[in-house]
Amino acid sequence: MKNIFKMLIAFLVLINVSISAQTDEYPVEYYEMTGELTSRDLFKNEFGRYDGFELPLSKDENAYFFVYSTEFSPSLILVSPEGTVFQQSSGQGGEFATIRTSIPQSGNWYVYVVGNAEDKGLYYFHYGFAGKDAIKLKNNSDFCSKLNYLIAHSKAHFVFLENPDLKIELPQFENSTDATINGDDASYNTVIYDGTSFNRAIKIFTDFNKEVKSCLGDDWTTQFNDFVDVGDHREQSIEYTIKNDDQTKKIQLILADFRKTSERFFNDFAVVVVINSI
Repeated sequence: MKNIFKMLIAFLVLINVSISAQTDEYPVEYYEMTGELTSRDLFKNEFGRYDGFELPLSKDENAYFFVYSTEFSPSLILVSPEGTVFQQSSGQGGEFATIRTSIPQSGNWYVYVVGNAEDKGLYYFHYGFAGKDAIKLKNNSDFCSKLNYLIAHSKAHFVFLENPDLKIELPQFENSTDATINGDDASYNTVIYDGTSFNRAIKIFTDFNKEVKSCLGDDWTTQFNDFVDVGDHREQSIEYTIKNDDQTKKIQLILADFRKTSERFFNDFAVVVVINSI
């Protein structure tokens, strides 16, 4: 299959180096870019007008591809190293298309962003990879393993943990009563205390802070924020942040006081953990 892709090979080599050099306990990679279909792009009757990307993928990696455009209805096609169509996005029309899959063999795979013959315009292409050992957290994992697992997946906005086909359960810390992914900011949220005792809330807040600090490296920064009014309640928080490349990973530990709130979903006090990347 001819290499007909207009993306720079040097850029692809850098991606390959990044993936190969990944030594984290939970290898997860995620990239975002903007592209454009123009009248100069290639056209095939069986595809349509398209842009293409060559990506080195490894056997058993989990892959996620997402394209979005308000200027045309995009679709995605994933092609194997042999040049055969392995998977394509389902459905027709709409502003976005996705492919989720496990890679069955190592090699240079090809992803096409496709439009119709007359389609032109900007699109936003997101794609991510997760190693086979990064998808499911081992049973009886300790506190630091759970935290590192969530931090790793925050880089990919938790798209691998929200895969409905795999039905992955979100990890919860001791005392957690719930764990969800917030669709507004792609953050992991869990409640580790919801009760009426301020002393109990403070203890859980303090103990959790100590455990987090024992897991994080020296590159993380910590900021304590005393109680401030947030809407109809007040909060104090501790924020842990680290900046890598163009992304900042953030952990927030929040103690909320709802005693003066007339309508609420919590008791007097709640301790909440929020993890995301921005």
